[in-house]
Amino acid sequence: MTECRVNSHCKIGEYCESSTQMCTTCLNGCTVCASAIFCASCPAGKITNTDGSCTNDCTPTLTSGNHCKDGVPTACQLDIKTPCECGGGLNCETCDSLSTDCGTCLKGYSKDSNQKCLICTSGYTQIGTICTLSTNIPSPDQDPNDPFTPGAGDKDKDSEVKANISGGAISGIVIGSLLLLLLLILLIIYIIWKNRKQKIEEEEIVQLNIAYQNDDSVLMDVK
Repeated sequence: MTECRVNSHCKIGEYCESSTQMCTTCLNGCTVCASAIFCASCPAGKITNTDGSCTNDCTPTLTSGNHCKDGVPTACQLDIKTPCECGGGLNCETCDSLSTDCGTCLKGYSKDSNQKCLICTSGYTQIGTICTLSTNIPSPDQDPNDPFTPGAGDKDKDSEVKANISGGAISGIVIGSLLLLLLLILLIIYIIWKNRKQKIEEEEIVQLNIAYQNDDSVLMDVK
């Protein structure tokens, strides 16, 4: 299990359990979740409600103007929690007069420039594929940028990485400086040793020249 502080620290299919600060697997086959009881993407055979619950999928038998309520096709009305079947419309609450698109959007959705119910209204947050009230998100420390995409907007991790890089850079500079100092000391010792050796050799040569000169003087006196 991975330690966490927000859901974005966990991989898809997990959420951050605030009581343990550990990534925990979503329950009941939920593929994206905010907690043990809030599912943002239900498993196959289920439809995700806007309140984070799952209901049985009945879309194969849906006709226009109906939605799935507890797995049963039911006439669309205001404040429903699953999309109304309206031809090609998405996230519809009611259908238009031709039943080919949305008349009104599910609560929490607004129409975009193409008159499609695809954007979240103010006060609602997109979680997985649904727009839900921001207050429905149970984890108090959610990353508002992208609560359920691992690594998105994770400033704490970025700061931690930068701190580690800075620490490593400082260590490298210190070690490099010590090595350079050691090389300078060795170079100075070598220069001193070389000069001393050269001086000794010069003194030996001088002594040998004096000795040769003395020998020559003795020979000349004998002659």
